[in-house]
Amino acid sequence: MSDDSDAYTIVAPHVITPFERRFYYNGISGDPPELLYRSDLETKPIYVPPPGARCSKIPTKIPNGVFDSVLNPKWDEIVAPRIIASMKTHGIKYSALQTVQFTILQDGQVTIGPVVIWIGVRLKTTNAEAVRDFTPEILHILSDNQIAGVNVEWFEGDVTKLTGPPLLPVVHRTNPAFGLNHPFNAALGIPVARQTADDGTGTITFLFKEVKTRDGEPSARVLAVTNKHVACVDTKTDYRDDGTNPLPILVCGDRRYERAVADIMAAVSESVRQATKLSGEIKALEAKKGTAEEDPQSLRHLNRDSEEIEEDNATRQALYTKATLEWKTEDDRKFGLVDYAPKISATVDYRRYTFDVATIDVDLSKLDNFKSNIVDLGTFSSFPFSLHFSRLSFPNLVY
Repeated sequence: MSDDSDAYTIVAPHVITPFERRFYYNGISGDPPELLYRSDLETKPIYVPPPGARCSKIPTKIPNGVFDSVLNPKWDEIVAPRIIASMKTHGIKYSALQTVQFTILQDGQVTIGPVVIWIGVRLKTTNAEAVRDFTPEILHILSDNQIAGVNVEWFEGDVTKLTGPPLLPVVHRTNPAFGLNHPFNAALGIPVARQTADDGTGTITFLFKEVKTRDGEPSARVLAVTNKHVACVDTKTDYRDDGTNPLPILVCGDRRYERAVADIMAAVSESVRQATKLSGEIKALEAKKGTAEEDPQSLRHLNRDSEEIEEDNATRQALYTKATLEWKTEDDRKFGLVDYAPKISATVDYRRYTFDVATIDVDLSKLDNFKSNIVDLGTFSSFPFSLHFSRLSFPNLVY
């Protein structure tokens, strides 16, 4: 598209070029929304690659939450309600309203963009001119509350969210997301936590399908096995779900979720560091073209390595986006409800084993990518030779 002169021509009712509409949100997902309008359009023009430039040079964006900004204390109670009321008055049918701050990666450099009020409008209900004309109203609301340095951006799209996302597929060990997506994937060892203030955590041992209910009726339930001390605060009494006191279980407690996101971001940052280093080496070799020190073979290798790093990092960035947008809240991470959790006992038969078990009635929408009881073993290299295990698979269990 970058070679097409029409890509840089504004055609009514649009107020930005087709190129900017399509690529402004490059990287935030596999199918990013198109930009309708942004409040800093006149002061900050988008980077436009020269004809023939690789698409990888287009800036890549990663959305992040907004913390410790002047907007935070006034957003929920003052600013957001006023924006919503004003949009309703002006007939703007919004589908999403949130604050976001983008990490921007370009040519191996990382920058953090300004705080953005990010608004989605329902499909085919308005146009760029209408949201452009309404944007000063939002800026006026911000000014009234002594809030400066915040941009407004609009995109078109319907947001439909009935439940949280399904667990992610288990990927091959060569995939750049391998290991990083484990907290959110369908392999055994899923990190779980009870939805309580103490954030009690553990893992899933295995899953099995219930064949019949307690009453002998056919059942479609899938149950997960974990520990009593993970599922319940009270470990001294039996618990059986009767609908009066449900105990929700989450994929990742807050601390485990934050650590998982930090691990992904660290991997992204390391890839950026590598890309920056390679970029410098490539420029140094390009400067030697036509001299006695010209080294075309090394230059080809470095360019190939640079492309692979960019491709791998795009995968990690997409995972970061998914983790921060689709798994952030406790509602997103609900895994199921505790079904049965007998009290912990240390008097199981003559061996005096500890009996510490609980079953979870799993939300079936979480299991779209579950194939079988797979153990994600990661990579081990503590031997004189390297052993690589990606998974062990067991038959689905029923009872």
